[in-house]
Amino acid sequence: MKKINKFREVDTFEPKILVIDICASCNADCLFCARKFMPEDRSKGYMCYDLFKSILEEAKELKIETLRLYSTAEPTLHPEFEKFIFLANKLGFIINLSTNASTLIKNKDALLKVNNLQFSIEGWDKESYELYRYPLKFEKTIENIKYFNCLLYTSPSPRDQRG
Repeated sequence: MKKINKFREVDTFEPKILVIDICASCNADCLFCARKFMPEDRSKGYMCYDLFKSILEEAKELKIETLRLYSTAEPTLHPEFEKFIFLANKLGFIINLSTNASTLIKNKDALLKVNNLQFSIEGWDKESYELYRYPLKFEKTIENIKYFNCLLYTSPSPRDQRG
């Protein structure tokens, strides 16, 4: 949609991506994390399902296509994580998610419905990883990612199945 101002023609702002933190908790204590500087009430808690649902419904009305479920926490720690992902998938969102990979196995069914999964792995070896991602363990993280990767190549693609 175009608008004309007296100087030039400009595009109106139409958001295409929605970023939501559904969970303010994290199971890592990373040296570099912005969560360390947040007010205490912002660094814990979970979004309720009804609020999430109403935000997504409004986003669909605004023709927002992509949902990014991460910002400053570990979204897979939400007790209703699977329910949130299934709803976003059913509503047809392209789901992007960043995770520290610590709960991949526990959340595998929901994570298989994510379109773009990003692993947050800082460090260049075991020692640096465990320094930056304390108290997570390098070997366990790699094991989780390898297991999940095998699932991606041996399972039907539920990411393509809406609902």
